[in-house]
Amino acid sequence: MVERKDSIVYRNGEIRIKNTYVMLTKDKIGSGSFGEIYKGYNLKTKDQLAFKLELNSSKTPQLAQEYKVLKAVQGLSKTLYLKNSWIY
Repeated sequence: MVERKDSIVYRNGEIRIKNTYVMLTKDKIGSGSFGEIYKGYNLKTKDQLAFKLELNSSKTPQLAQEYKVLKAVQGLSKTLYLKNSWIY
């Protein structure tokens, strides 16, 4: 198990974020030129989630813009934007 001071834990093919969200690193939904998408869930509500990852070194970062578009079209949805500065 690897634990980080910013409450991110990697263990057994899962990444747990702030003891609330779980990204399943073995369950990739898809990938493309702008990132990879993985299945996940909320530990407390059991709601299914999708996590999109983008390299910090991306020449044309898209996640922040995609987040803004999703929030605009979904209104008060459950869209969550987690920005991280670590690469694995």
